[in-house]
Amino acid sequence: MTLRLTGMAALIACLGAAGAHSVRAQRQVEYQTAGSHQAVNPYRTDGQYEYQTAGQYLAEEPYQEEYEPDPRASESFASYNSFDAGGFDNGELGGCSGGACGGCSDGGCAGGGRGLNLGGSLASRPGQFFAGAEYIYARASFSEALAYVVTDVNANPVDGGPQFVEYDFDYNSSYRFYGGYRFCDCGGEIVFNFSRFRSDSSFNAVEGAGLEIFGPYEIDPPGTGANGTLSGNANVEINSYDISFAKTIPLGSPLGRNDCCDPCCDTDCGSWCPAWDVTWSAGLRFAEVDWARSSVAATAAGDQIDAATTRLDFKGTGARVGLLGRRYIGRGGMLSVYAKGDISLLVGDMNISTLTVQDPDGTGAFAAQSHRNSGRRVIPVTEIEAGLTAQLGNHVRVSSGYFISAWHDLGMRDEYVFEDPGTGAAQFQLGNYDDANILGFDGFFARAEISY
Repeated sequence: MTLRLTGMAALIACLGAAGAHSVRAQRQVEYQTAGSHQAVNPYRTDGQYEYQTAGQYLAEEPYQEEYEPDPRASESFASYNSFDAGGFDNGELGGCSGGACGGCSDGGCAGGGRGLNLGGSLASRPGQFFAGAEYIYARASFSEALAYVVTDVNANPVDGGPQFVEYDFDYNSSYRFYGGYRFCDCGGEIVFNFSRFRSDSSFNAVEGAGLEIFGPYEIDPPGTGANGTLSGNANVEINSYDISFAKTIPLGSPLGRNDCCDPCCDTDCGSWCPAWDVTWSAGLRFAEVDWARSSVAATAAGDQIDAATTRLDFKGTGARVGLLGRRYIGRGGMLSVYAKGDISLLVGDMNISTLTVQDPDGTGAFAAQSHRNSGRRVIPVTEIEAGLTAQLGNHVRVSSGYFISAWHDLGMRDEYVFEDPGTGAAQFQLGNYDDANILGFDGFFARAEISY
């Protein structure tokens, strides 16, 4: 049985080889037309047939078609989400139908790009301007943001120990604007953006029966259970200015269609999109960070007893780098999901100060005390973001998702001593400044971008 199968396989291989040799030999034979005494070379693909007198053999070698790839395959990377290879139809590279679009190297960028016309080789390269706006609904989060402490003097130590209450920041509206210039032939872009984040929090605590409430720096209502109040608020604001260069690198095989939208085209010009792409970015950042926290203690009648206000401000400049990965959905790549991460290192001056006031409303003896700390700091900033993008035609793109950012060492740095180490008397005074407190933001965003 084994010998029979081996013999059949050998016979099939011989027949295949003989057939291939026969086809090659047939392509080299002289073709003649009866009565016309001329022969035609059918292998010319330029539409011009070669005629020869009967009896002559074709002197030239069999015609071999030279493959000339579309120049856009090597010259044109789309700006953000596609690689313009002139169409990718059924696995074969082809041009745009009817010449609807040309390569970016022709200065037109498929009709949609435009050069800056400033005379230099870089400035005259085809590209397009773009601008975007982003609505942000975010809240601040500190790694520690102590507002006040509540103690039930009537409870046993197990059930009624001190309760530390922190500021609970609200979601607030913030925003970002950005714009820049995109080079259609290399996937690069120059981007400037401005971001503003803000969030706030407040509280109002009342001393009930058996309850004692006190805040940092011994800001507390008089007595216990006398219906005194302790109120406070905190707010945060960050302004960030960034300028960077970004470069997109297409990855993976093309999607199933050759009609995905290229932002560098005015019309659907038949470019194909990769299944994935990666964008790296590098640039400079300048940031201003400010937060303030205050608390006031008052009697049940509203007479202010004491108050404290703490402020921090930081201004710094440094480098920023980032990486974004994107996965396209559907044969046309009109939808995509992405995730990105950025890190910055900012060098600048930080100042933190606290002012405590006894009897701020002036009904009694006035006294004030201040605490200050300042110096040069290197502040790391880490940011991550994930979302969904929809391409609405060739010039409009919208995105939405969620982000988290952390501004290290810019949180509420105060550390307190809760009792006098010598006498054991209760107190709530500054002990030292913590250098590992984080100011964070997290929330949702919606973004729209237009290119022209």
